[in-house]
Amino acid sequence: MPLPKGAADLFRTEKYSDVDLVCGKRTWKLHKSIICMQSEIFAQICEQCSPKKAQKLCLVLLEDEVSVVAAMVYYLYHGEYDVTAFTSEHLSATELHVKLYFLACKYSVDFLPFVASSKLKKSMKVLWNTDGFARAVAEIYARTGHNHHLRKMAVSYTAVHAPRLFAPVSTHTKFNHMARSTPEFAADVTAALASSEFDDVEAEIVDWTVLGGKPSYERET
Repeated sequence: MPLPKGAADLFRTEKYSDVDLVCGKRTWKLHKSIICMQSEIFAQICEQCSPKKAQKLCLVLLEDEVSVVAAMVYYLYHGEYDVTAFTSEHLSATELHVKLYFLACKYSVDFLPFVASSKLKKSMKVLWNTDGFARAVAEIYARTGHNHHLRKMAVSYTAVHAPRLFAPVSTHTKFNHMARSTPEFAADVTAALASSEFDDVEAEIVDWTVLGGKPSYERET
């Protein structure tokens, strides 16, 4: 969905802001016309909690990570997000994409799950040998169910680099610890190696906006 003209300027100046979004110690002065058009959840909240004319609506996100929320807010006003602006020594690029995917699903933010998935694919292709990759895989398996496309992506890149990741004398100690602590992941990698299913690692990510569906983030029970 094309962003309204001047959306990026509104983000910088906070002019005409009519809703505050609070997470942790940060507050963003946002606009219902921007966030509600792109998020079903924010639209429902704003409609149900309309304040008096003299008051401004305040949305407080208690369970979400500040850096990830910041990336989502930036996306809402720019249609894109810059990885370097939201990563740190505690949050790698690969982890950011994973967390942003789940956050976008949680708040039903249009197109963002696809954008995050696409960026995650590129990140895993390059950063498969980092600790951030291992943490991202652990999060994917903790929050998704069997056959989820993010699991398949993680397994594919792991299988391609399995000789180095699982080498007898490996420097990837955190990855190996994660694999031992995540039996479903280890089983999926073993199955992929046995069947060579990872050959099509560059397979196209499904674009839910084309199919008319929505991505899911709930773990199957």
